[in-house]
Amino acid sequence: RNFESGLCDETKFARNIIDEFGLSLTGEEFLEKFRLWPKRTFPEAEPLLEKLSEEYRLACLSNTNSTLYDHFLSKQPIISGFEATFFSHETGLIKPEPEAFQNVLSHLSLEPDQIMFFDDNQTNVNAAKAIGMVAERVNAPSDVIVQLNRAGLLAGQH
Repeated sequence: RNFESGLCDETKFARNIIDEFGLSLTGEEFLEKFRLWPKRTFPEAEPLLEKLSEEYRLACLSNTNSTLYDHFLSKQPIISGFEATFFSHETGLIKPEPEAFQNVLSHLSLEPDQIMFFDDNQTNVNAAKAIGMVAERVNAPSDVIVQLNRAGLLAGQH
């Protein structure tokens, strides 16, 4: 949580993980493997975001860290599909804490019921619902399409 909220650097993060799990790696060996962990985004995500951005405001609220952001996420074309991004290592706010959601609402000047929130973690979905957002658990772009169709927001388009 400290690493994702920007409160510690990657060297301290690596040392903490190595110690906690008793790994037989140096800090740099761990970080080399950690940087390579994410392989790709969902191929269907980029065209879906492009289509949705024609009609809706899109924002990304993500728990991440500076290492994965710098070495992976910042290089992904899908990032440009969002009007606004709220990365935990930059904001210092982490889902499922209500402050992370309130920060998004404040910056976008929206009420909770004006947002449809998708996440692969049920705890985050529950937190979004608790503040009044429409929220659904999804694991792939196809799940997002299903939920948007159920809400009548894509009827006949996919």
